[in-house]
Amino acid sequence: MNLSRVLEEITSCLNKGVADKNSQFRYFVLSTVCKNNKPNSRIVIIRDFENYKLTFYSSYNSKKIGELNKNKNVNLVFYDEINKIQLRVKGAAIVKRKVKKIWDSLNQWSKREYINNTTKNNCKDKSSFNIEEGYKNFCCVIIKIQEIEWLCLSRNGHKRAKFNFKKKDVIKKWLEP
Repeated sequence: MNLSRVLEEITSCLNKGVADKNSQFRYFVLSTVCKNNKPNSRIVIIRDFENYKLTFYSSYNSKKIGELNKNKNVNLVFYDEINKIQLRVKGAAIVKRKVKKIWDSLNQWSKREYINNTTKNNCKDKSSFNIEEGYKNFCCVIIKIQEIEWLCLSRNGHKRAKFNFKKKDVIKKWLEP
């Protein structure tokens, strides 16, 4: 397998993560930097991947968005337990609000998740609160990928490669496992 083929496989896996709810690449670990310069990690869901930009959704009021607004640098980890593939991704995050087109594409159940807990808890009849209230809390985070490190674990010998994305160029190289 050559480096170009590895990169094609990475792209394919991330696209499957978007399209297939059962994909091993659907969920990933997002690490941000918190106020004491320590890492803060959590699981999020990939929602879009195009041109080495990856998107996930969040509530604007969440801790991770506060951290991203202060420091845009992120690390992501994907792991495919079946094929023993790990991706470690470095990137820069951009938080976008007022993304009505994306909001309108969400189902009612998903929209409900963005209504703040105070509104939900104060409402006696859970079906009576306005789902559209969640729009003001909804945001999407776009991560511009700067680097991907690929690791394939195998009994026949591990393989590891690094891809750096510089403007339109991709610098590819094999690494020692």
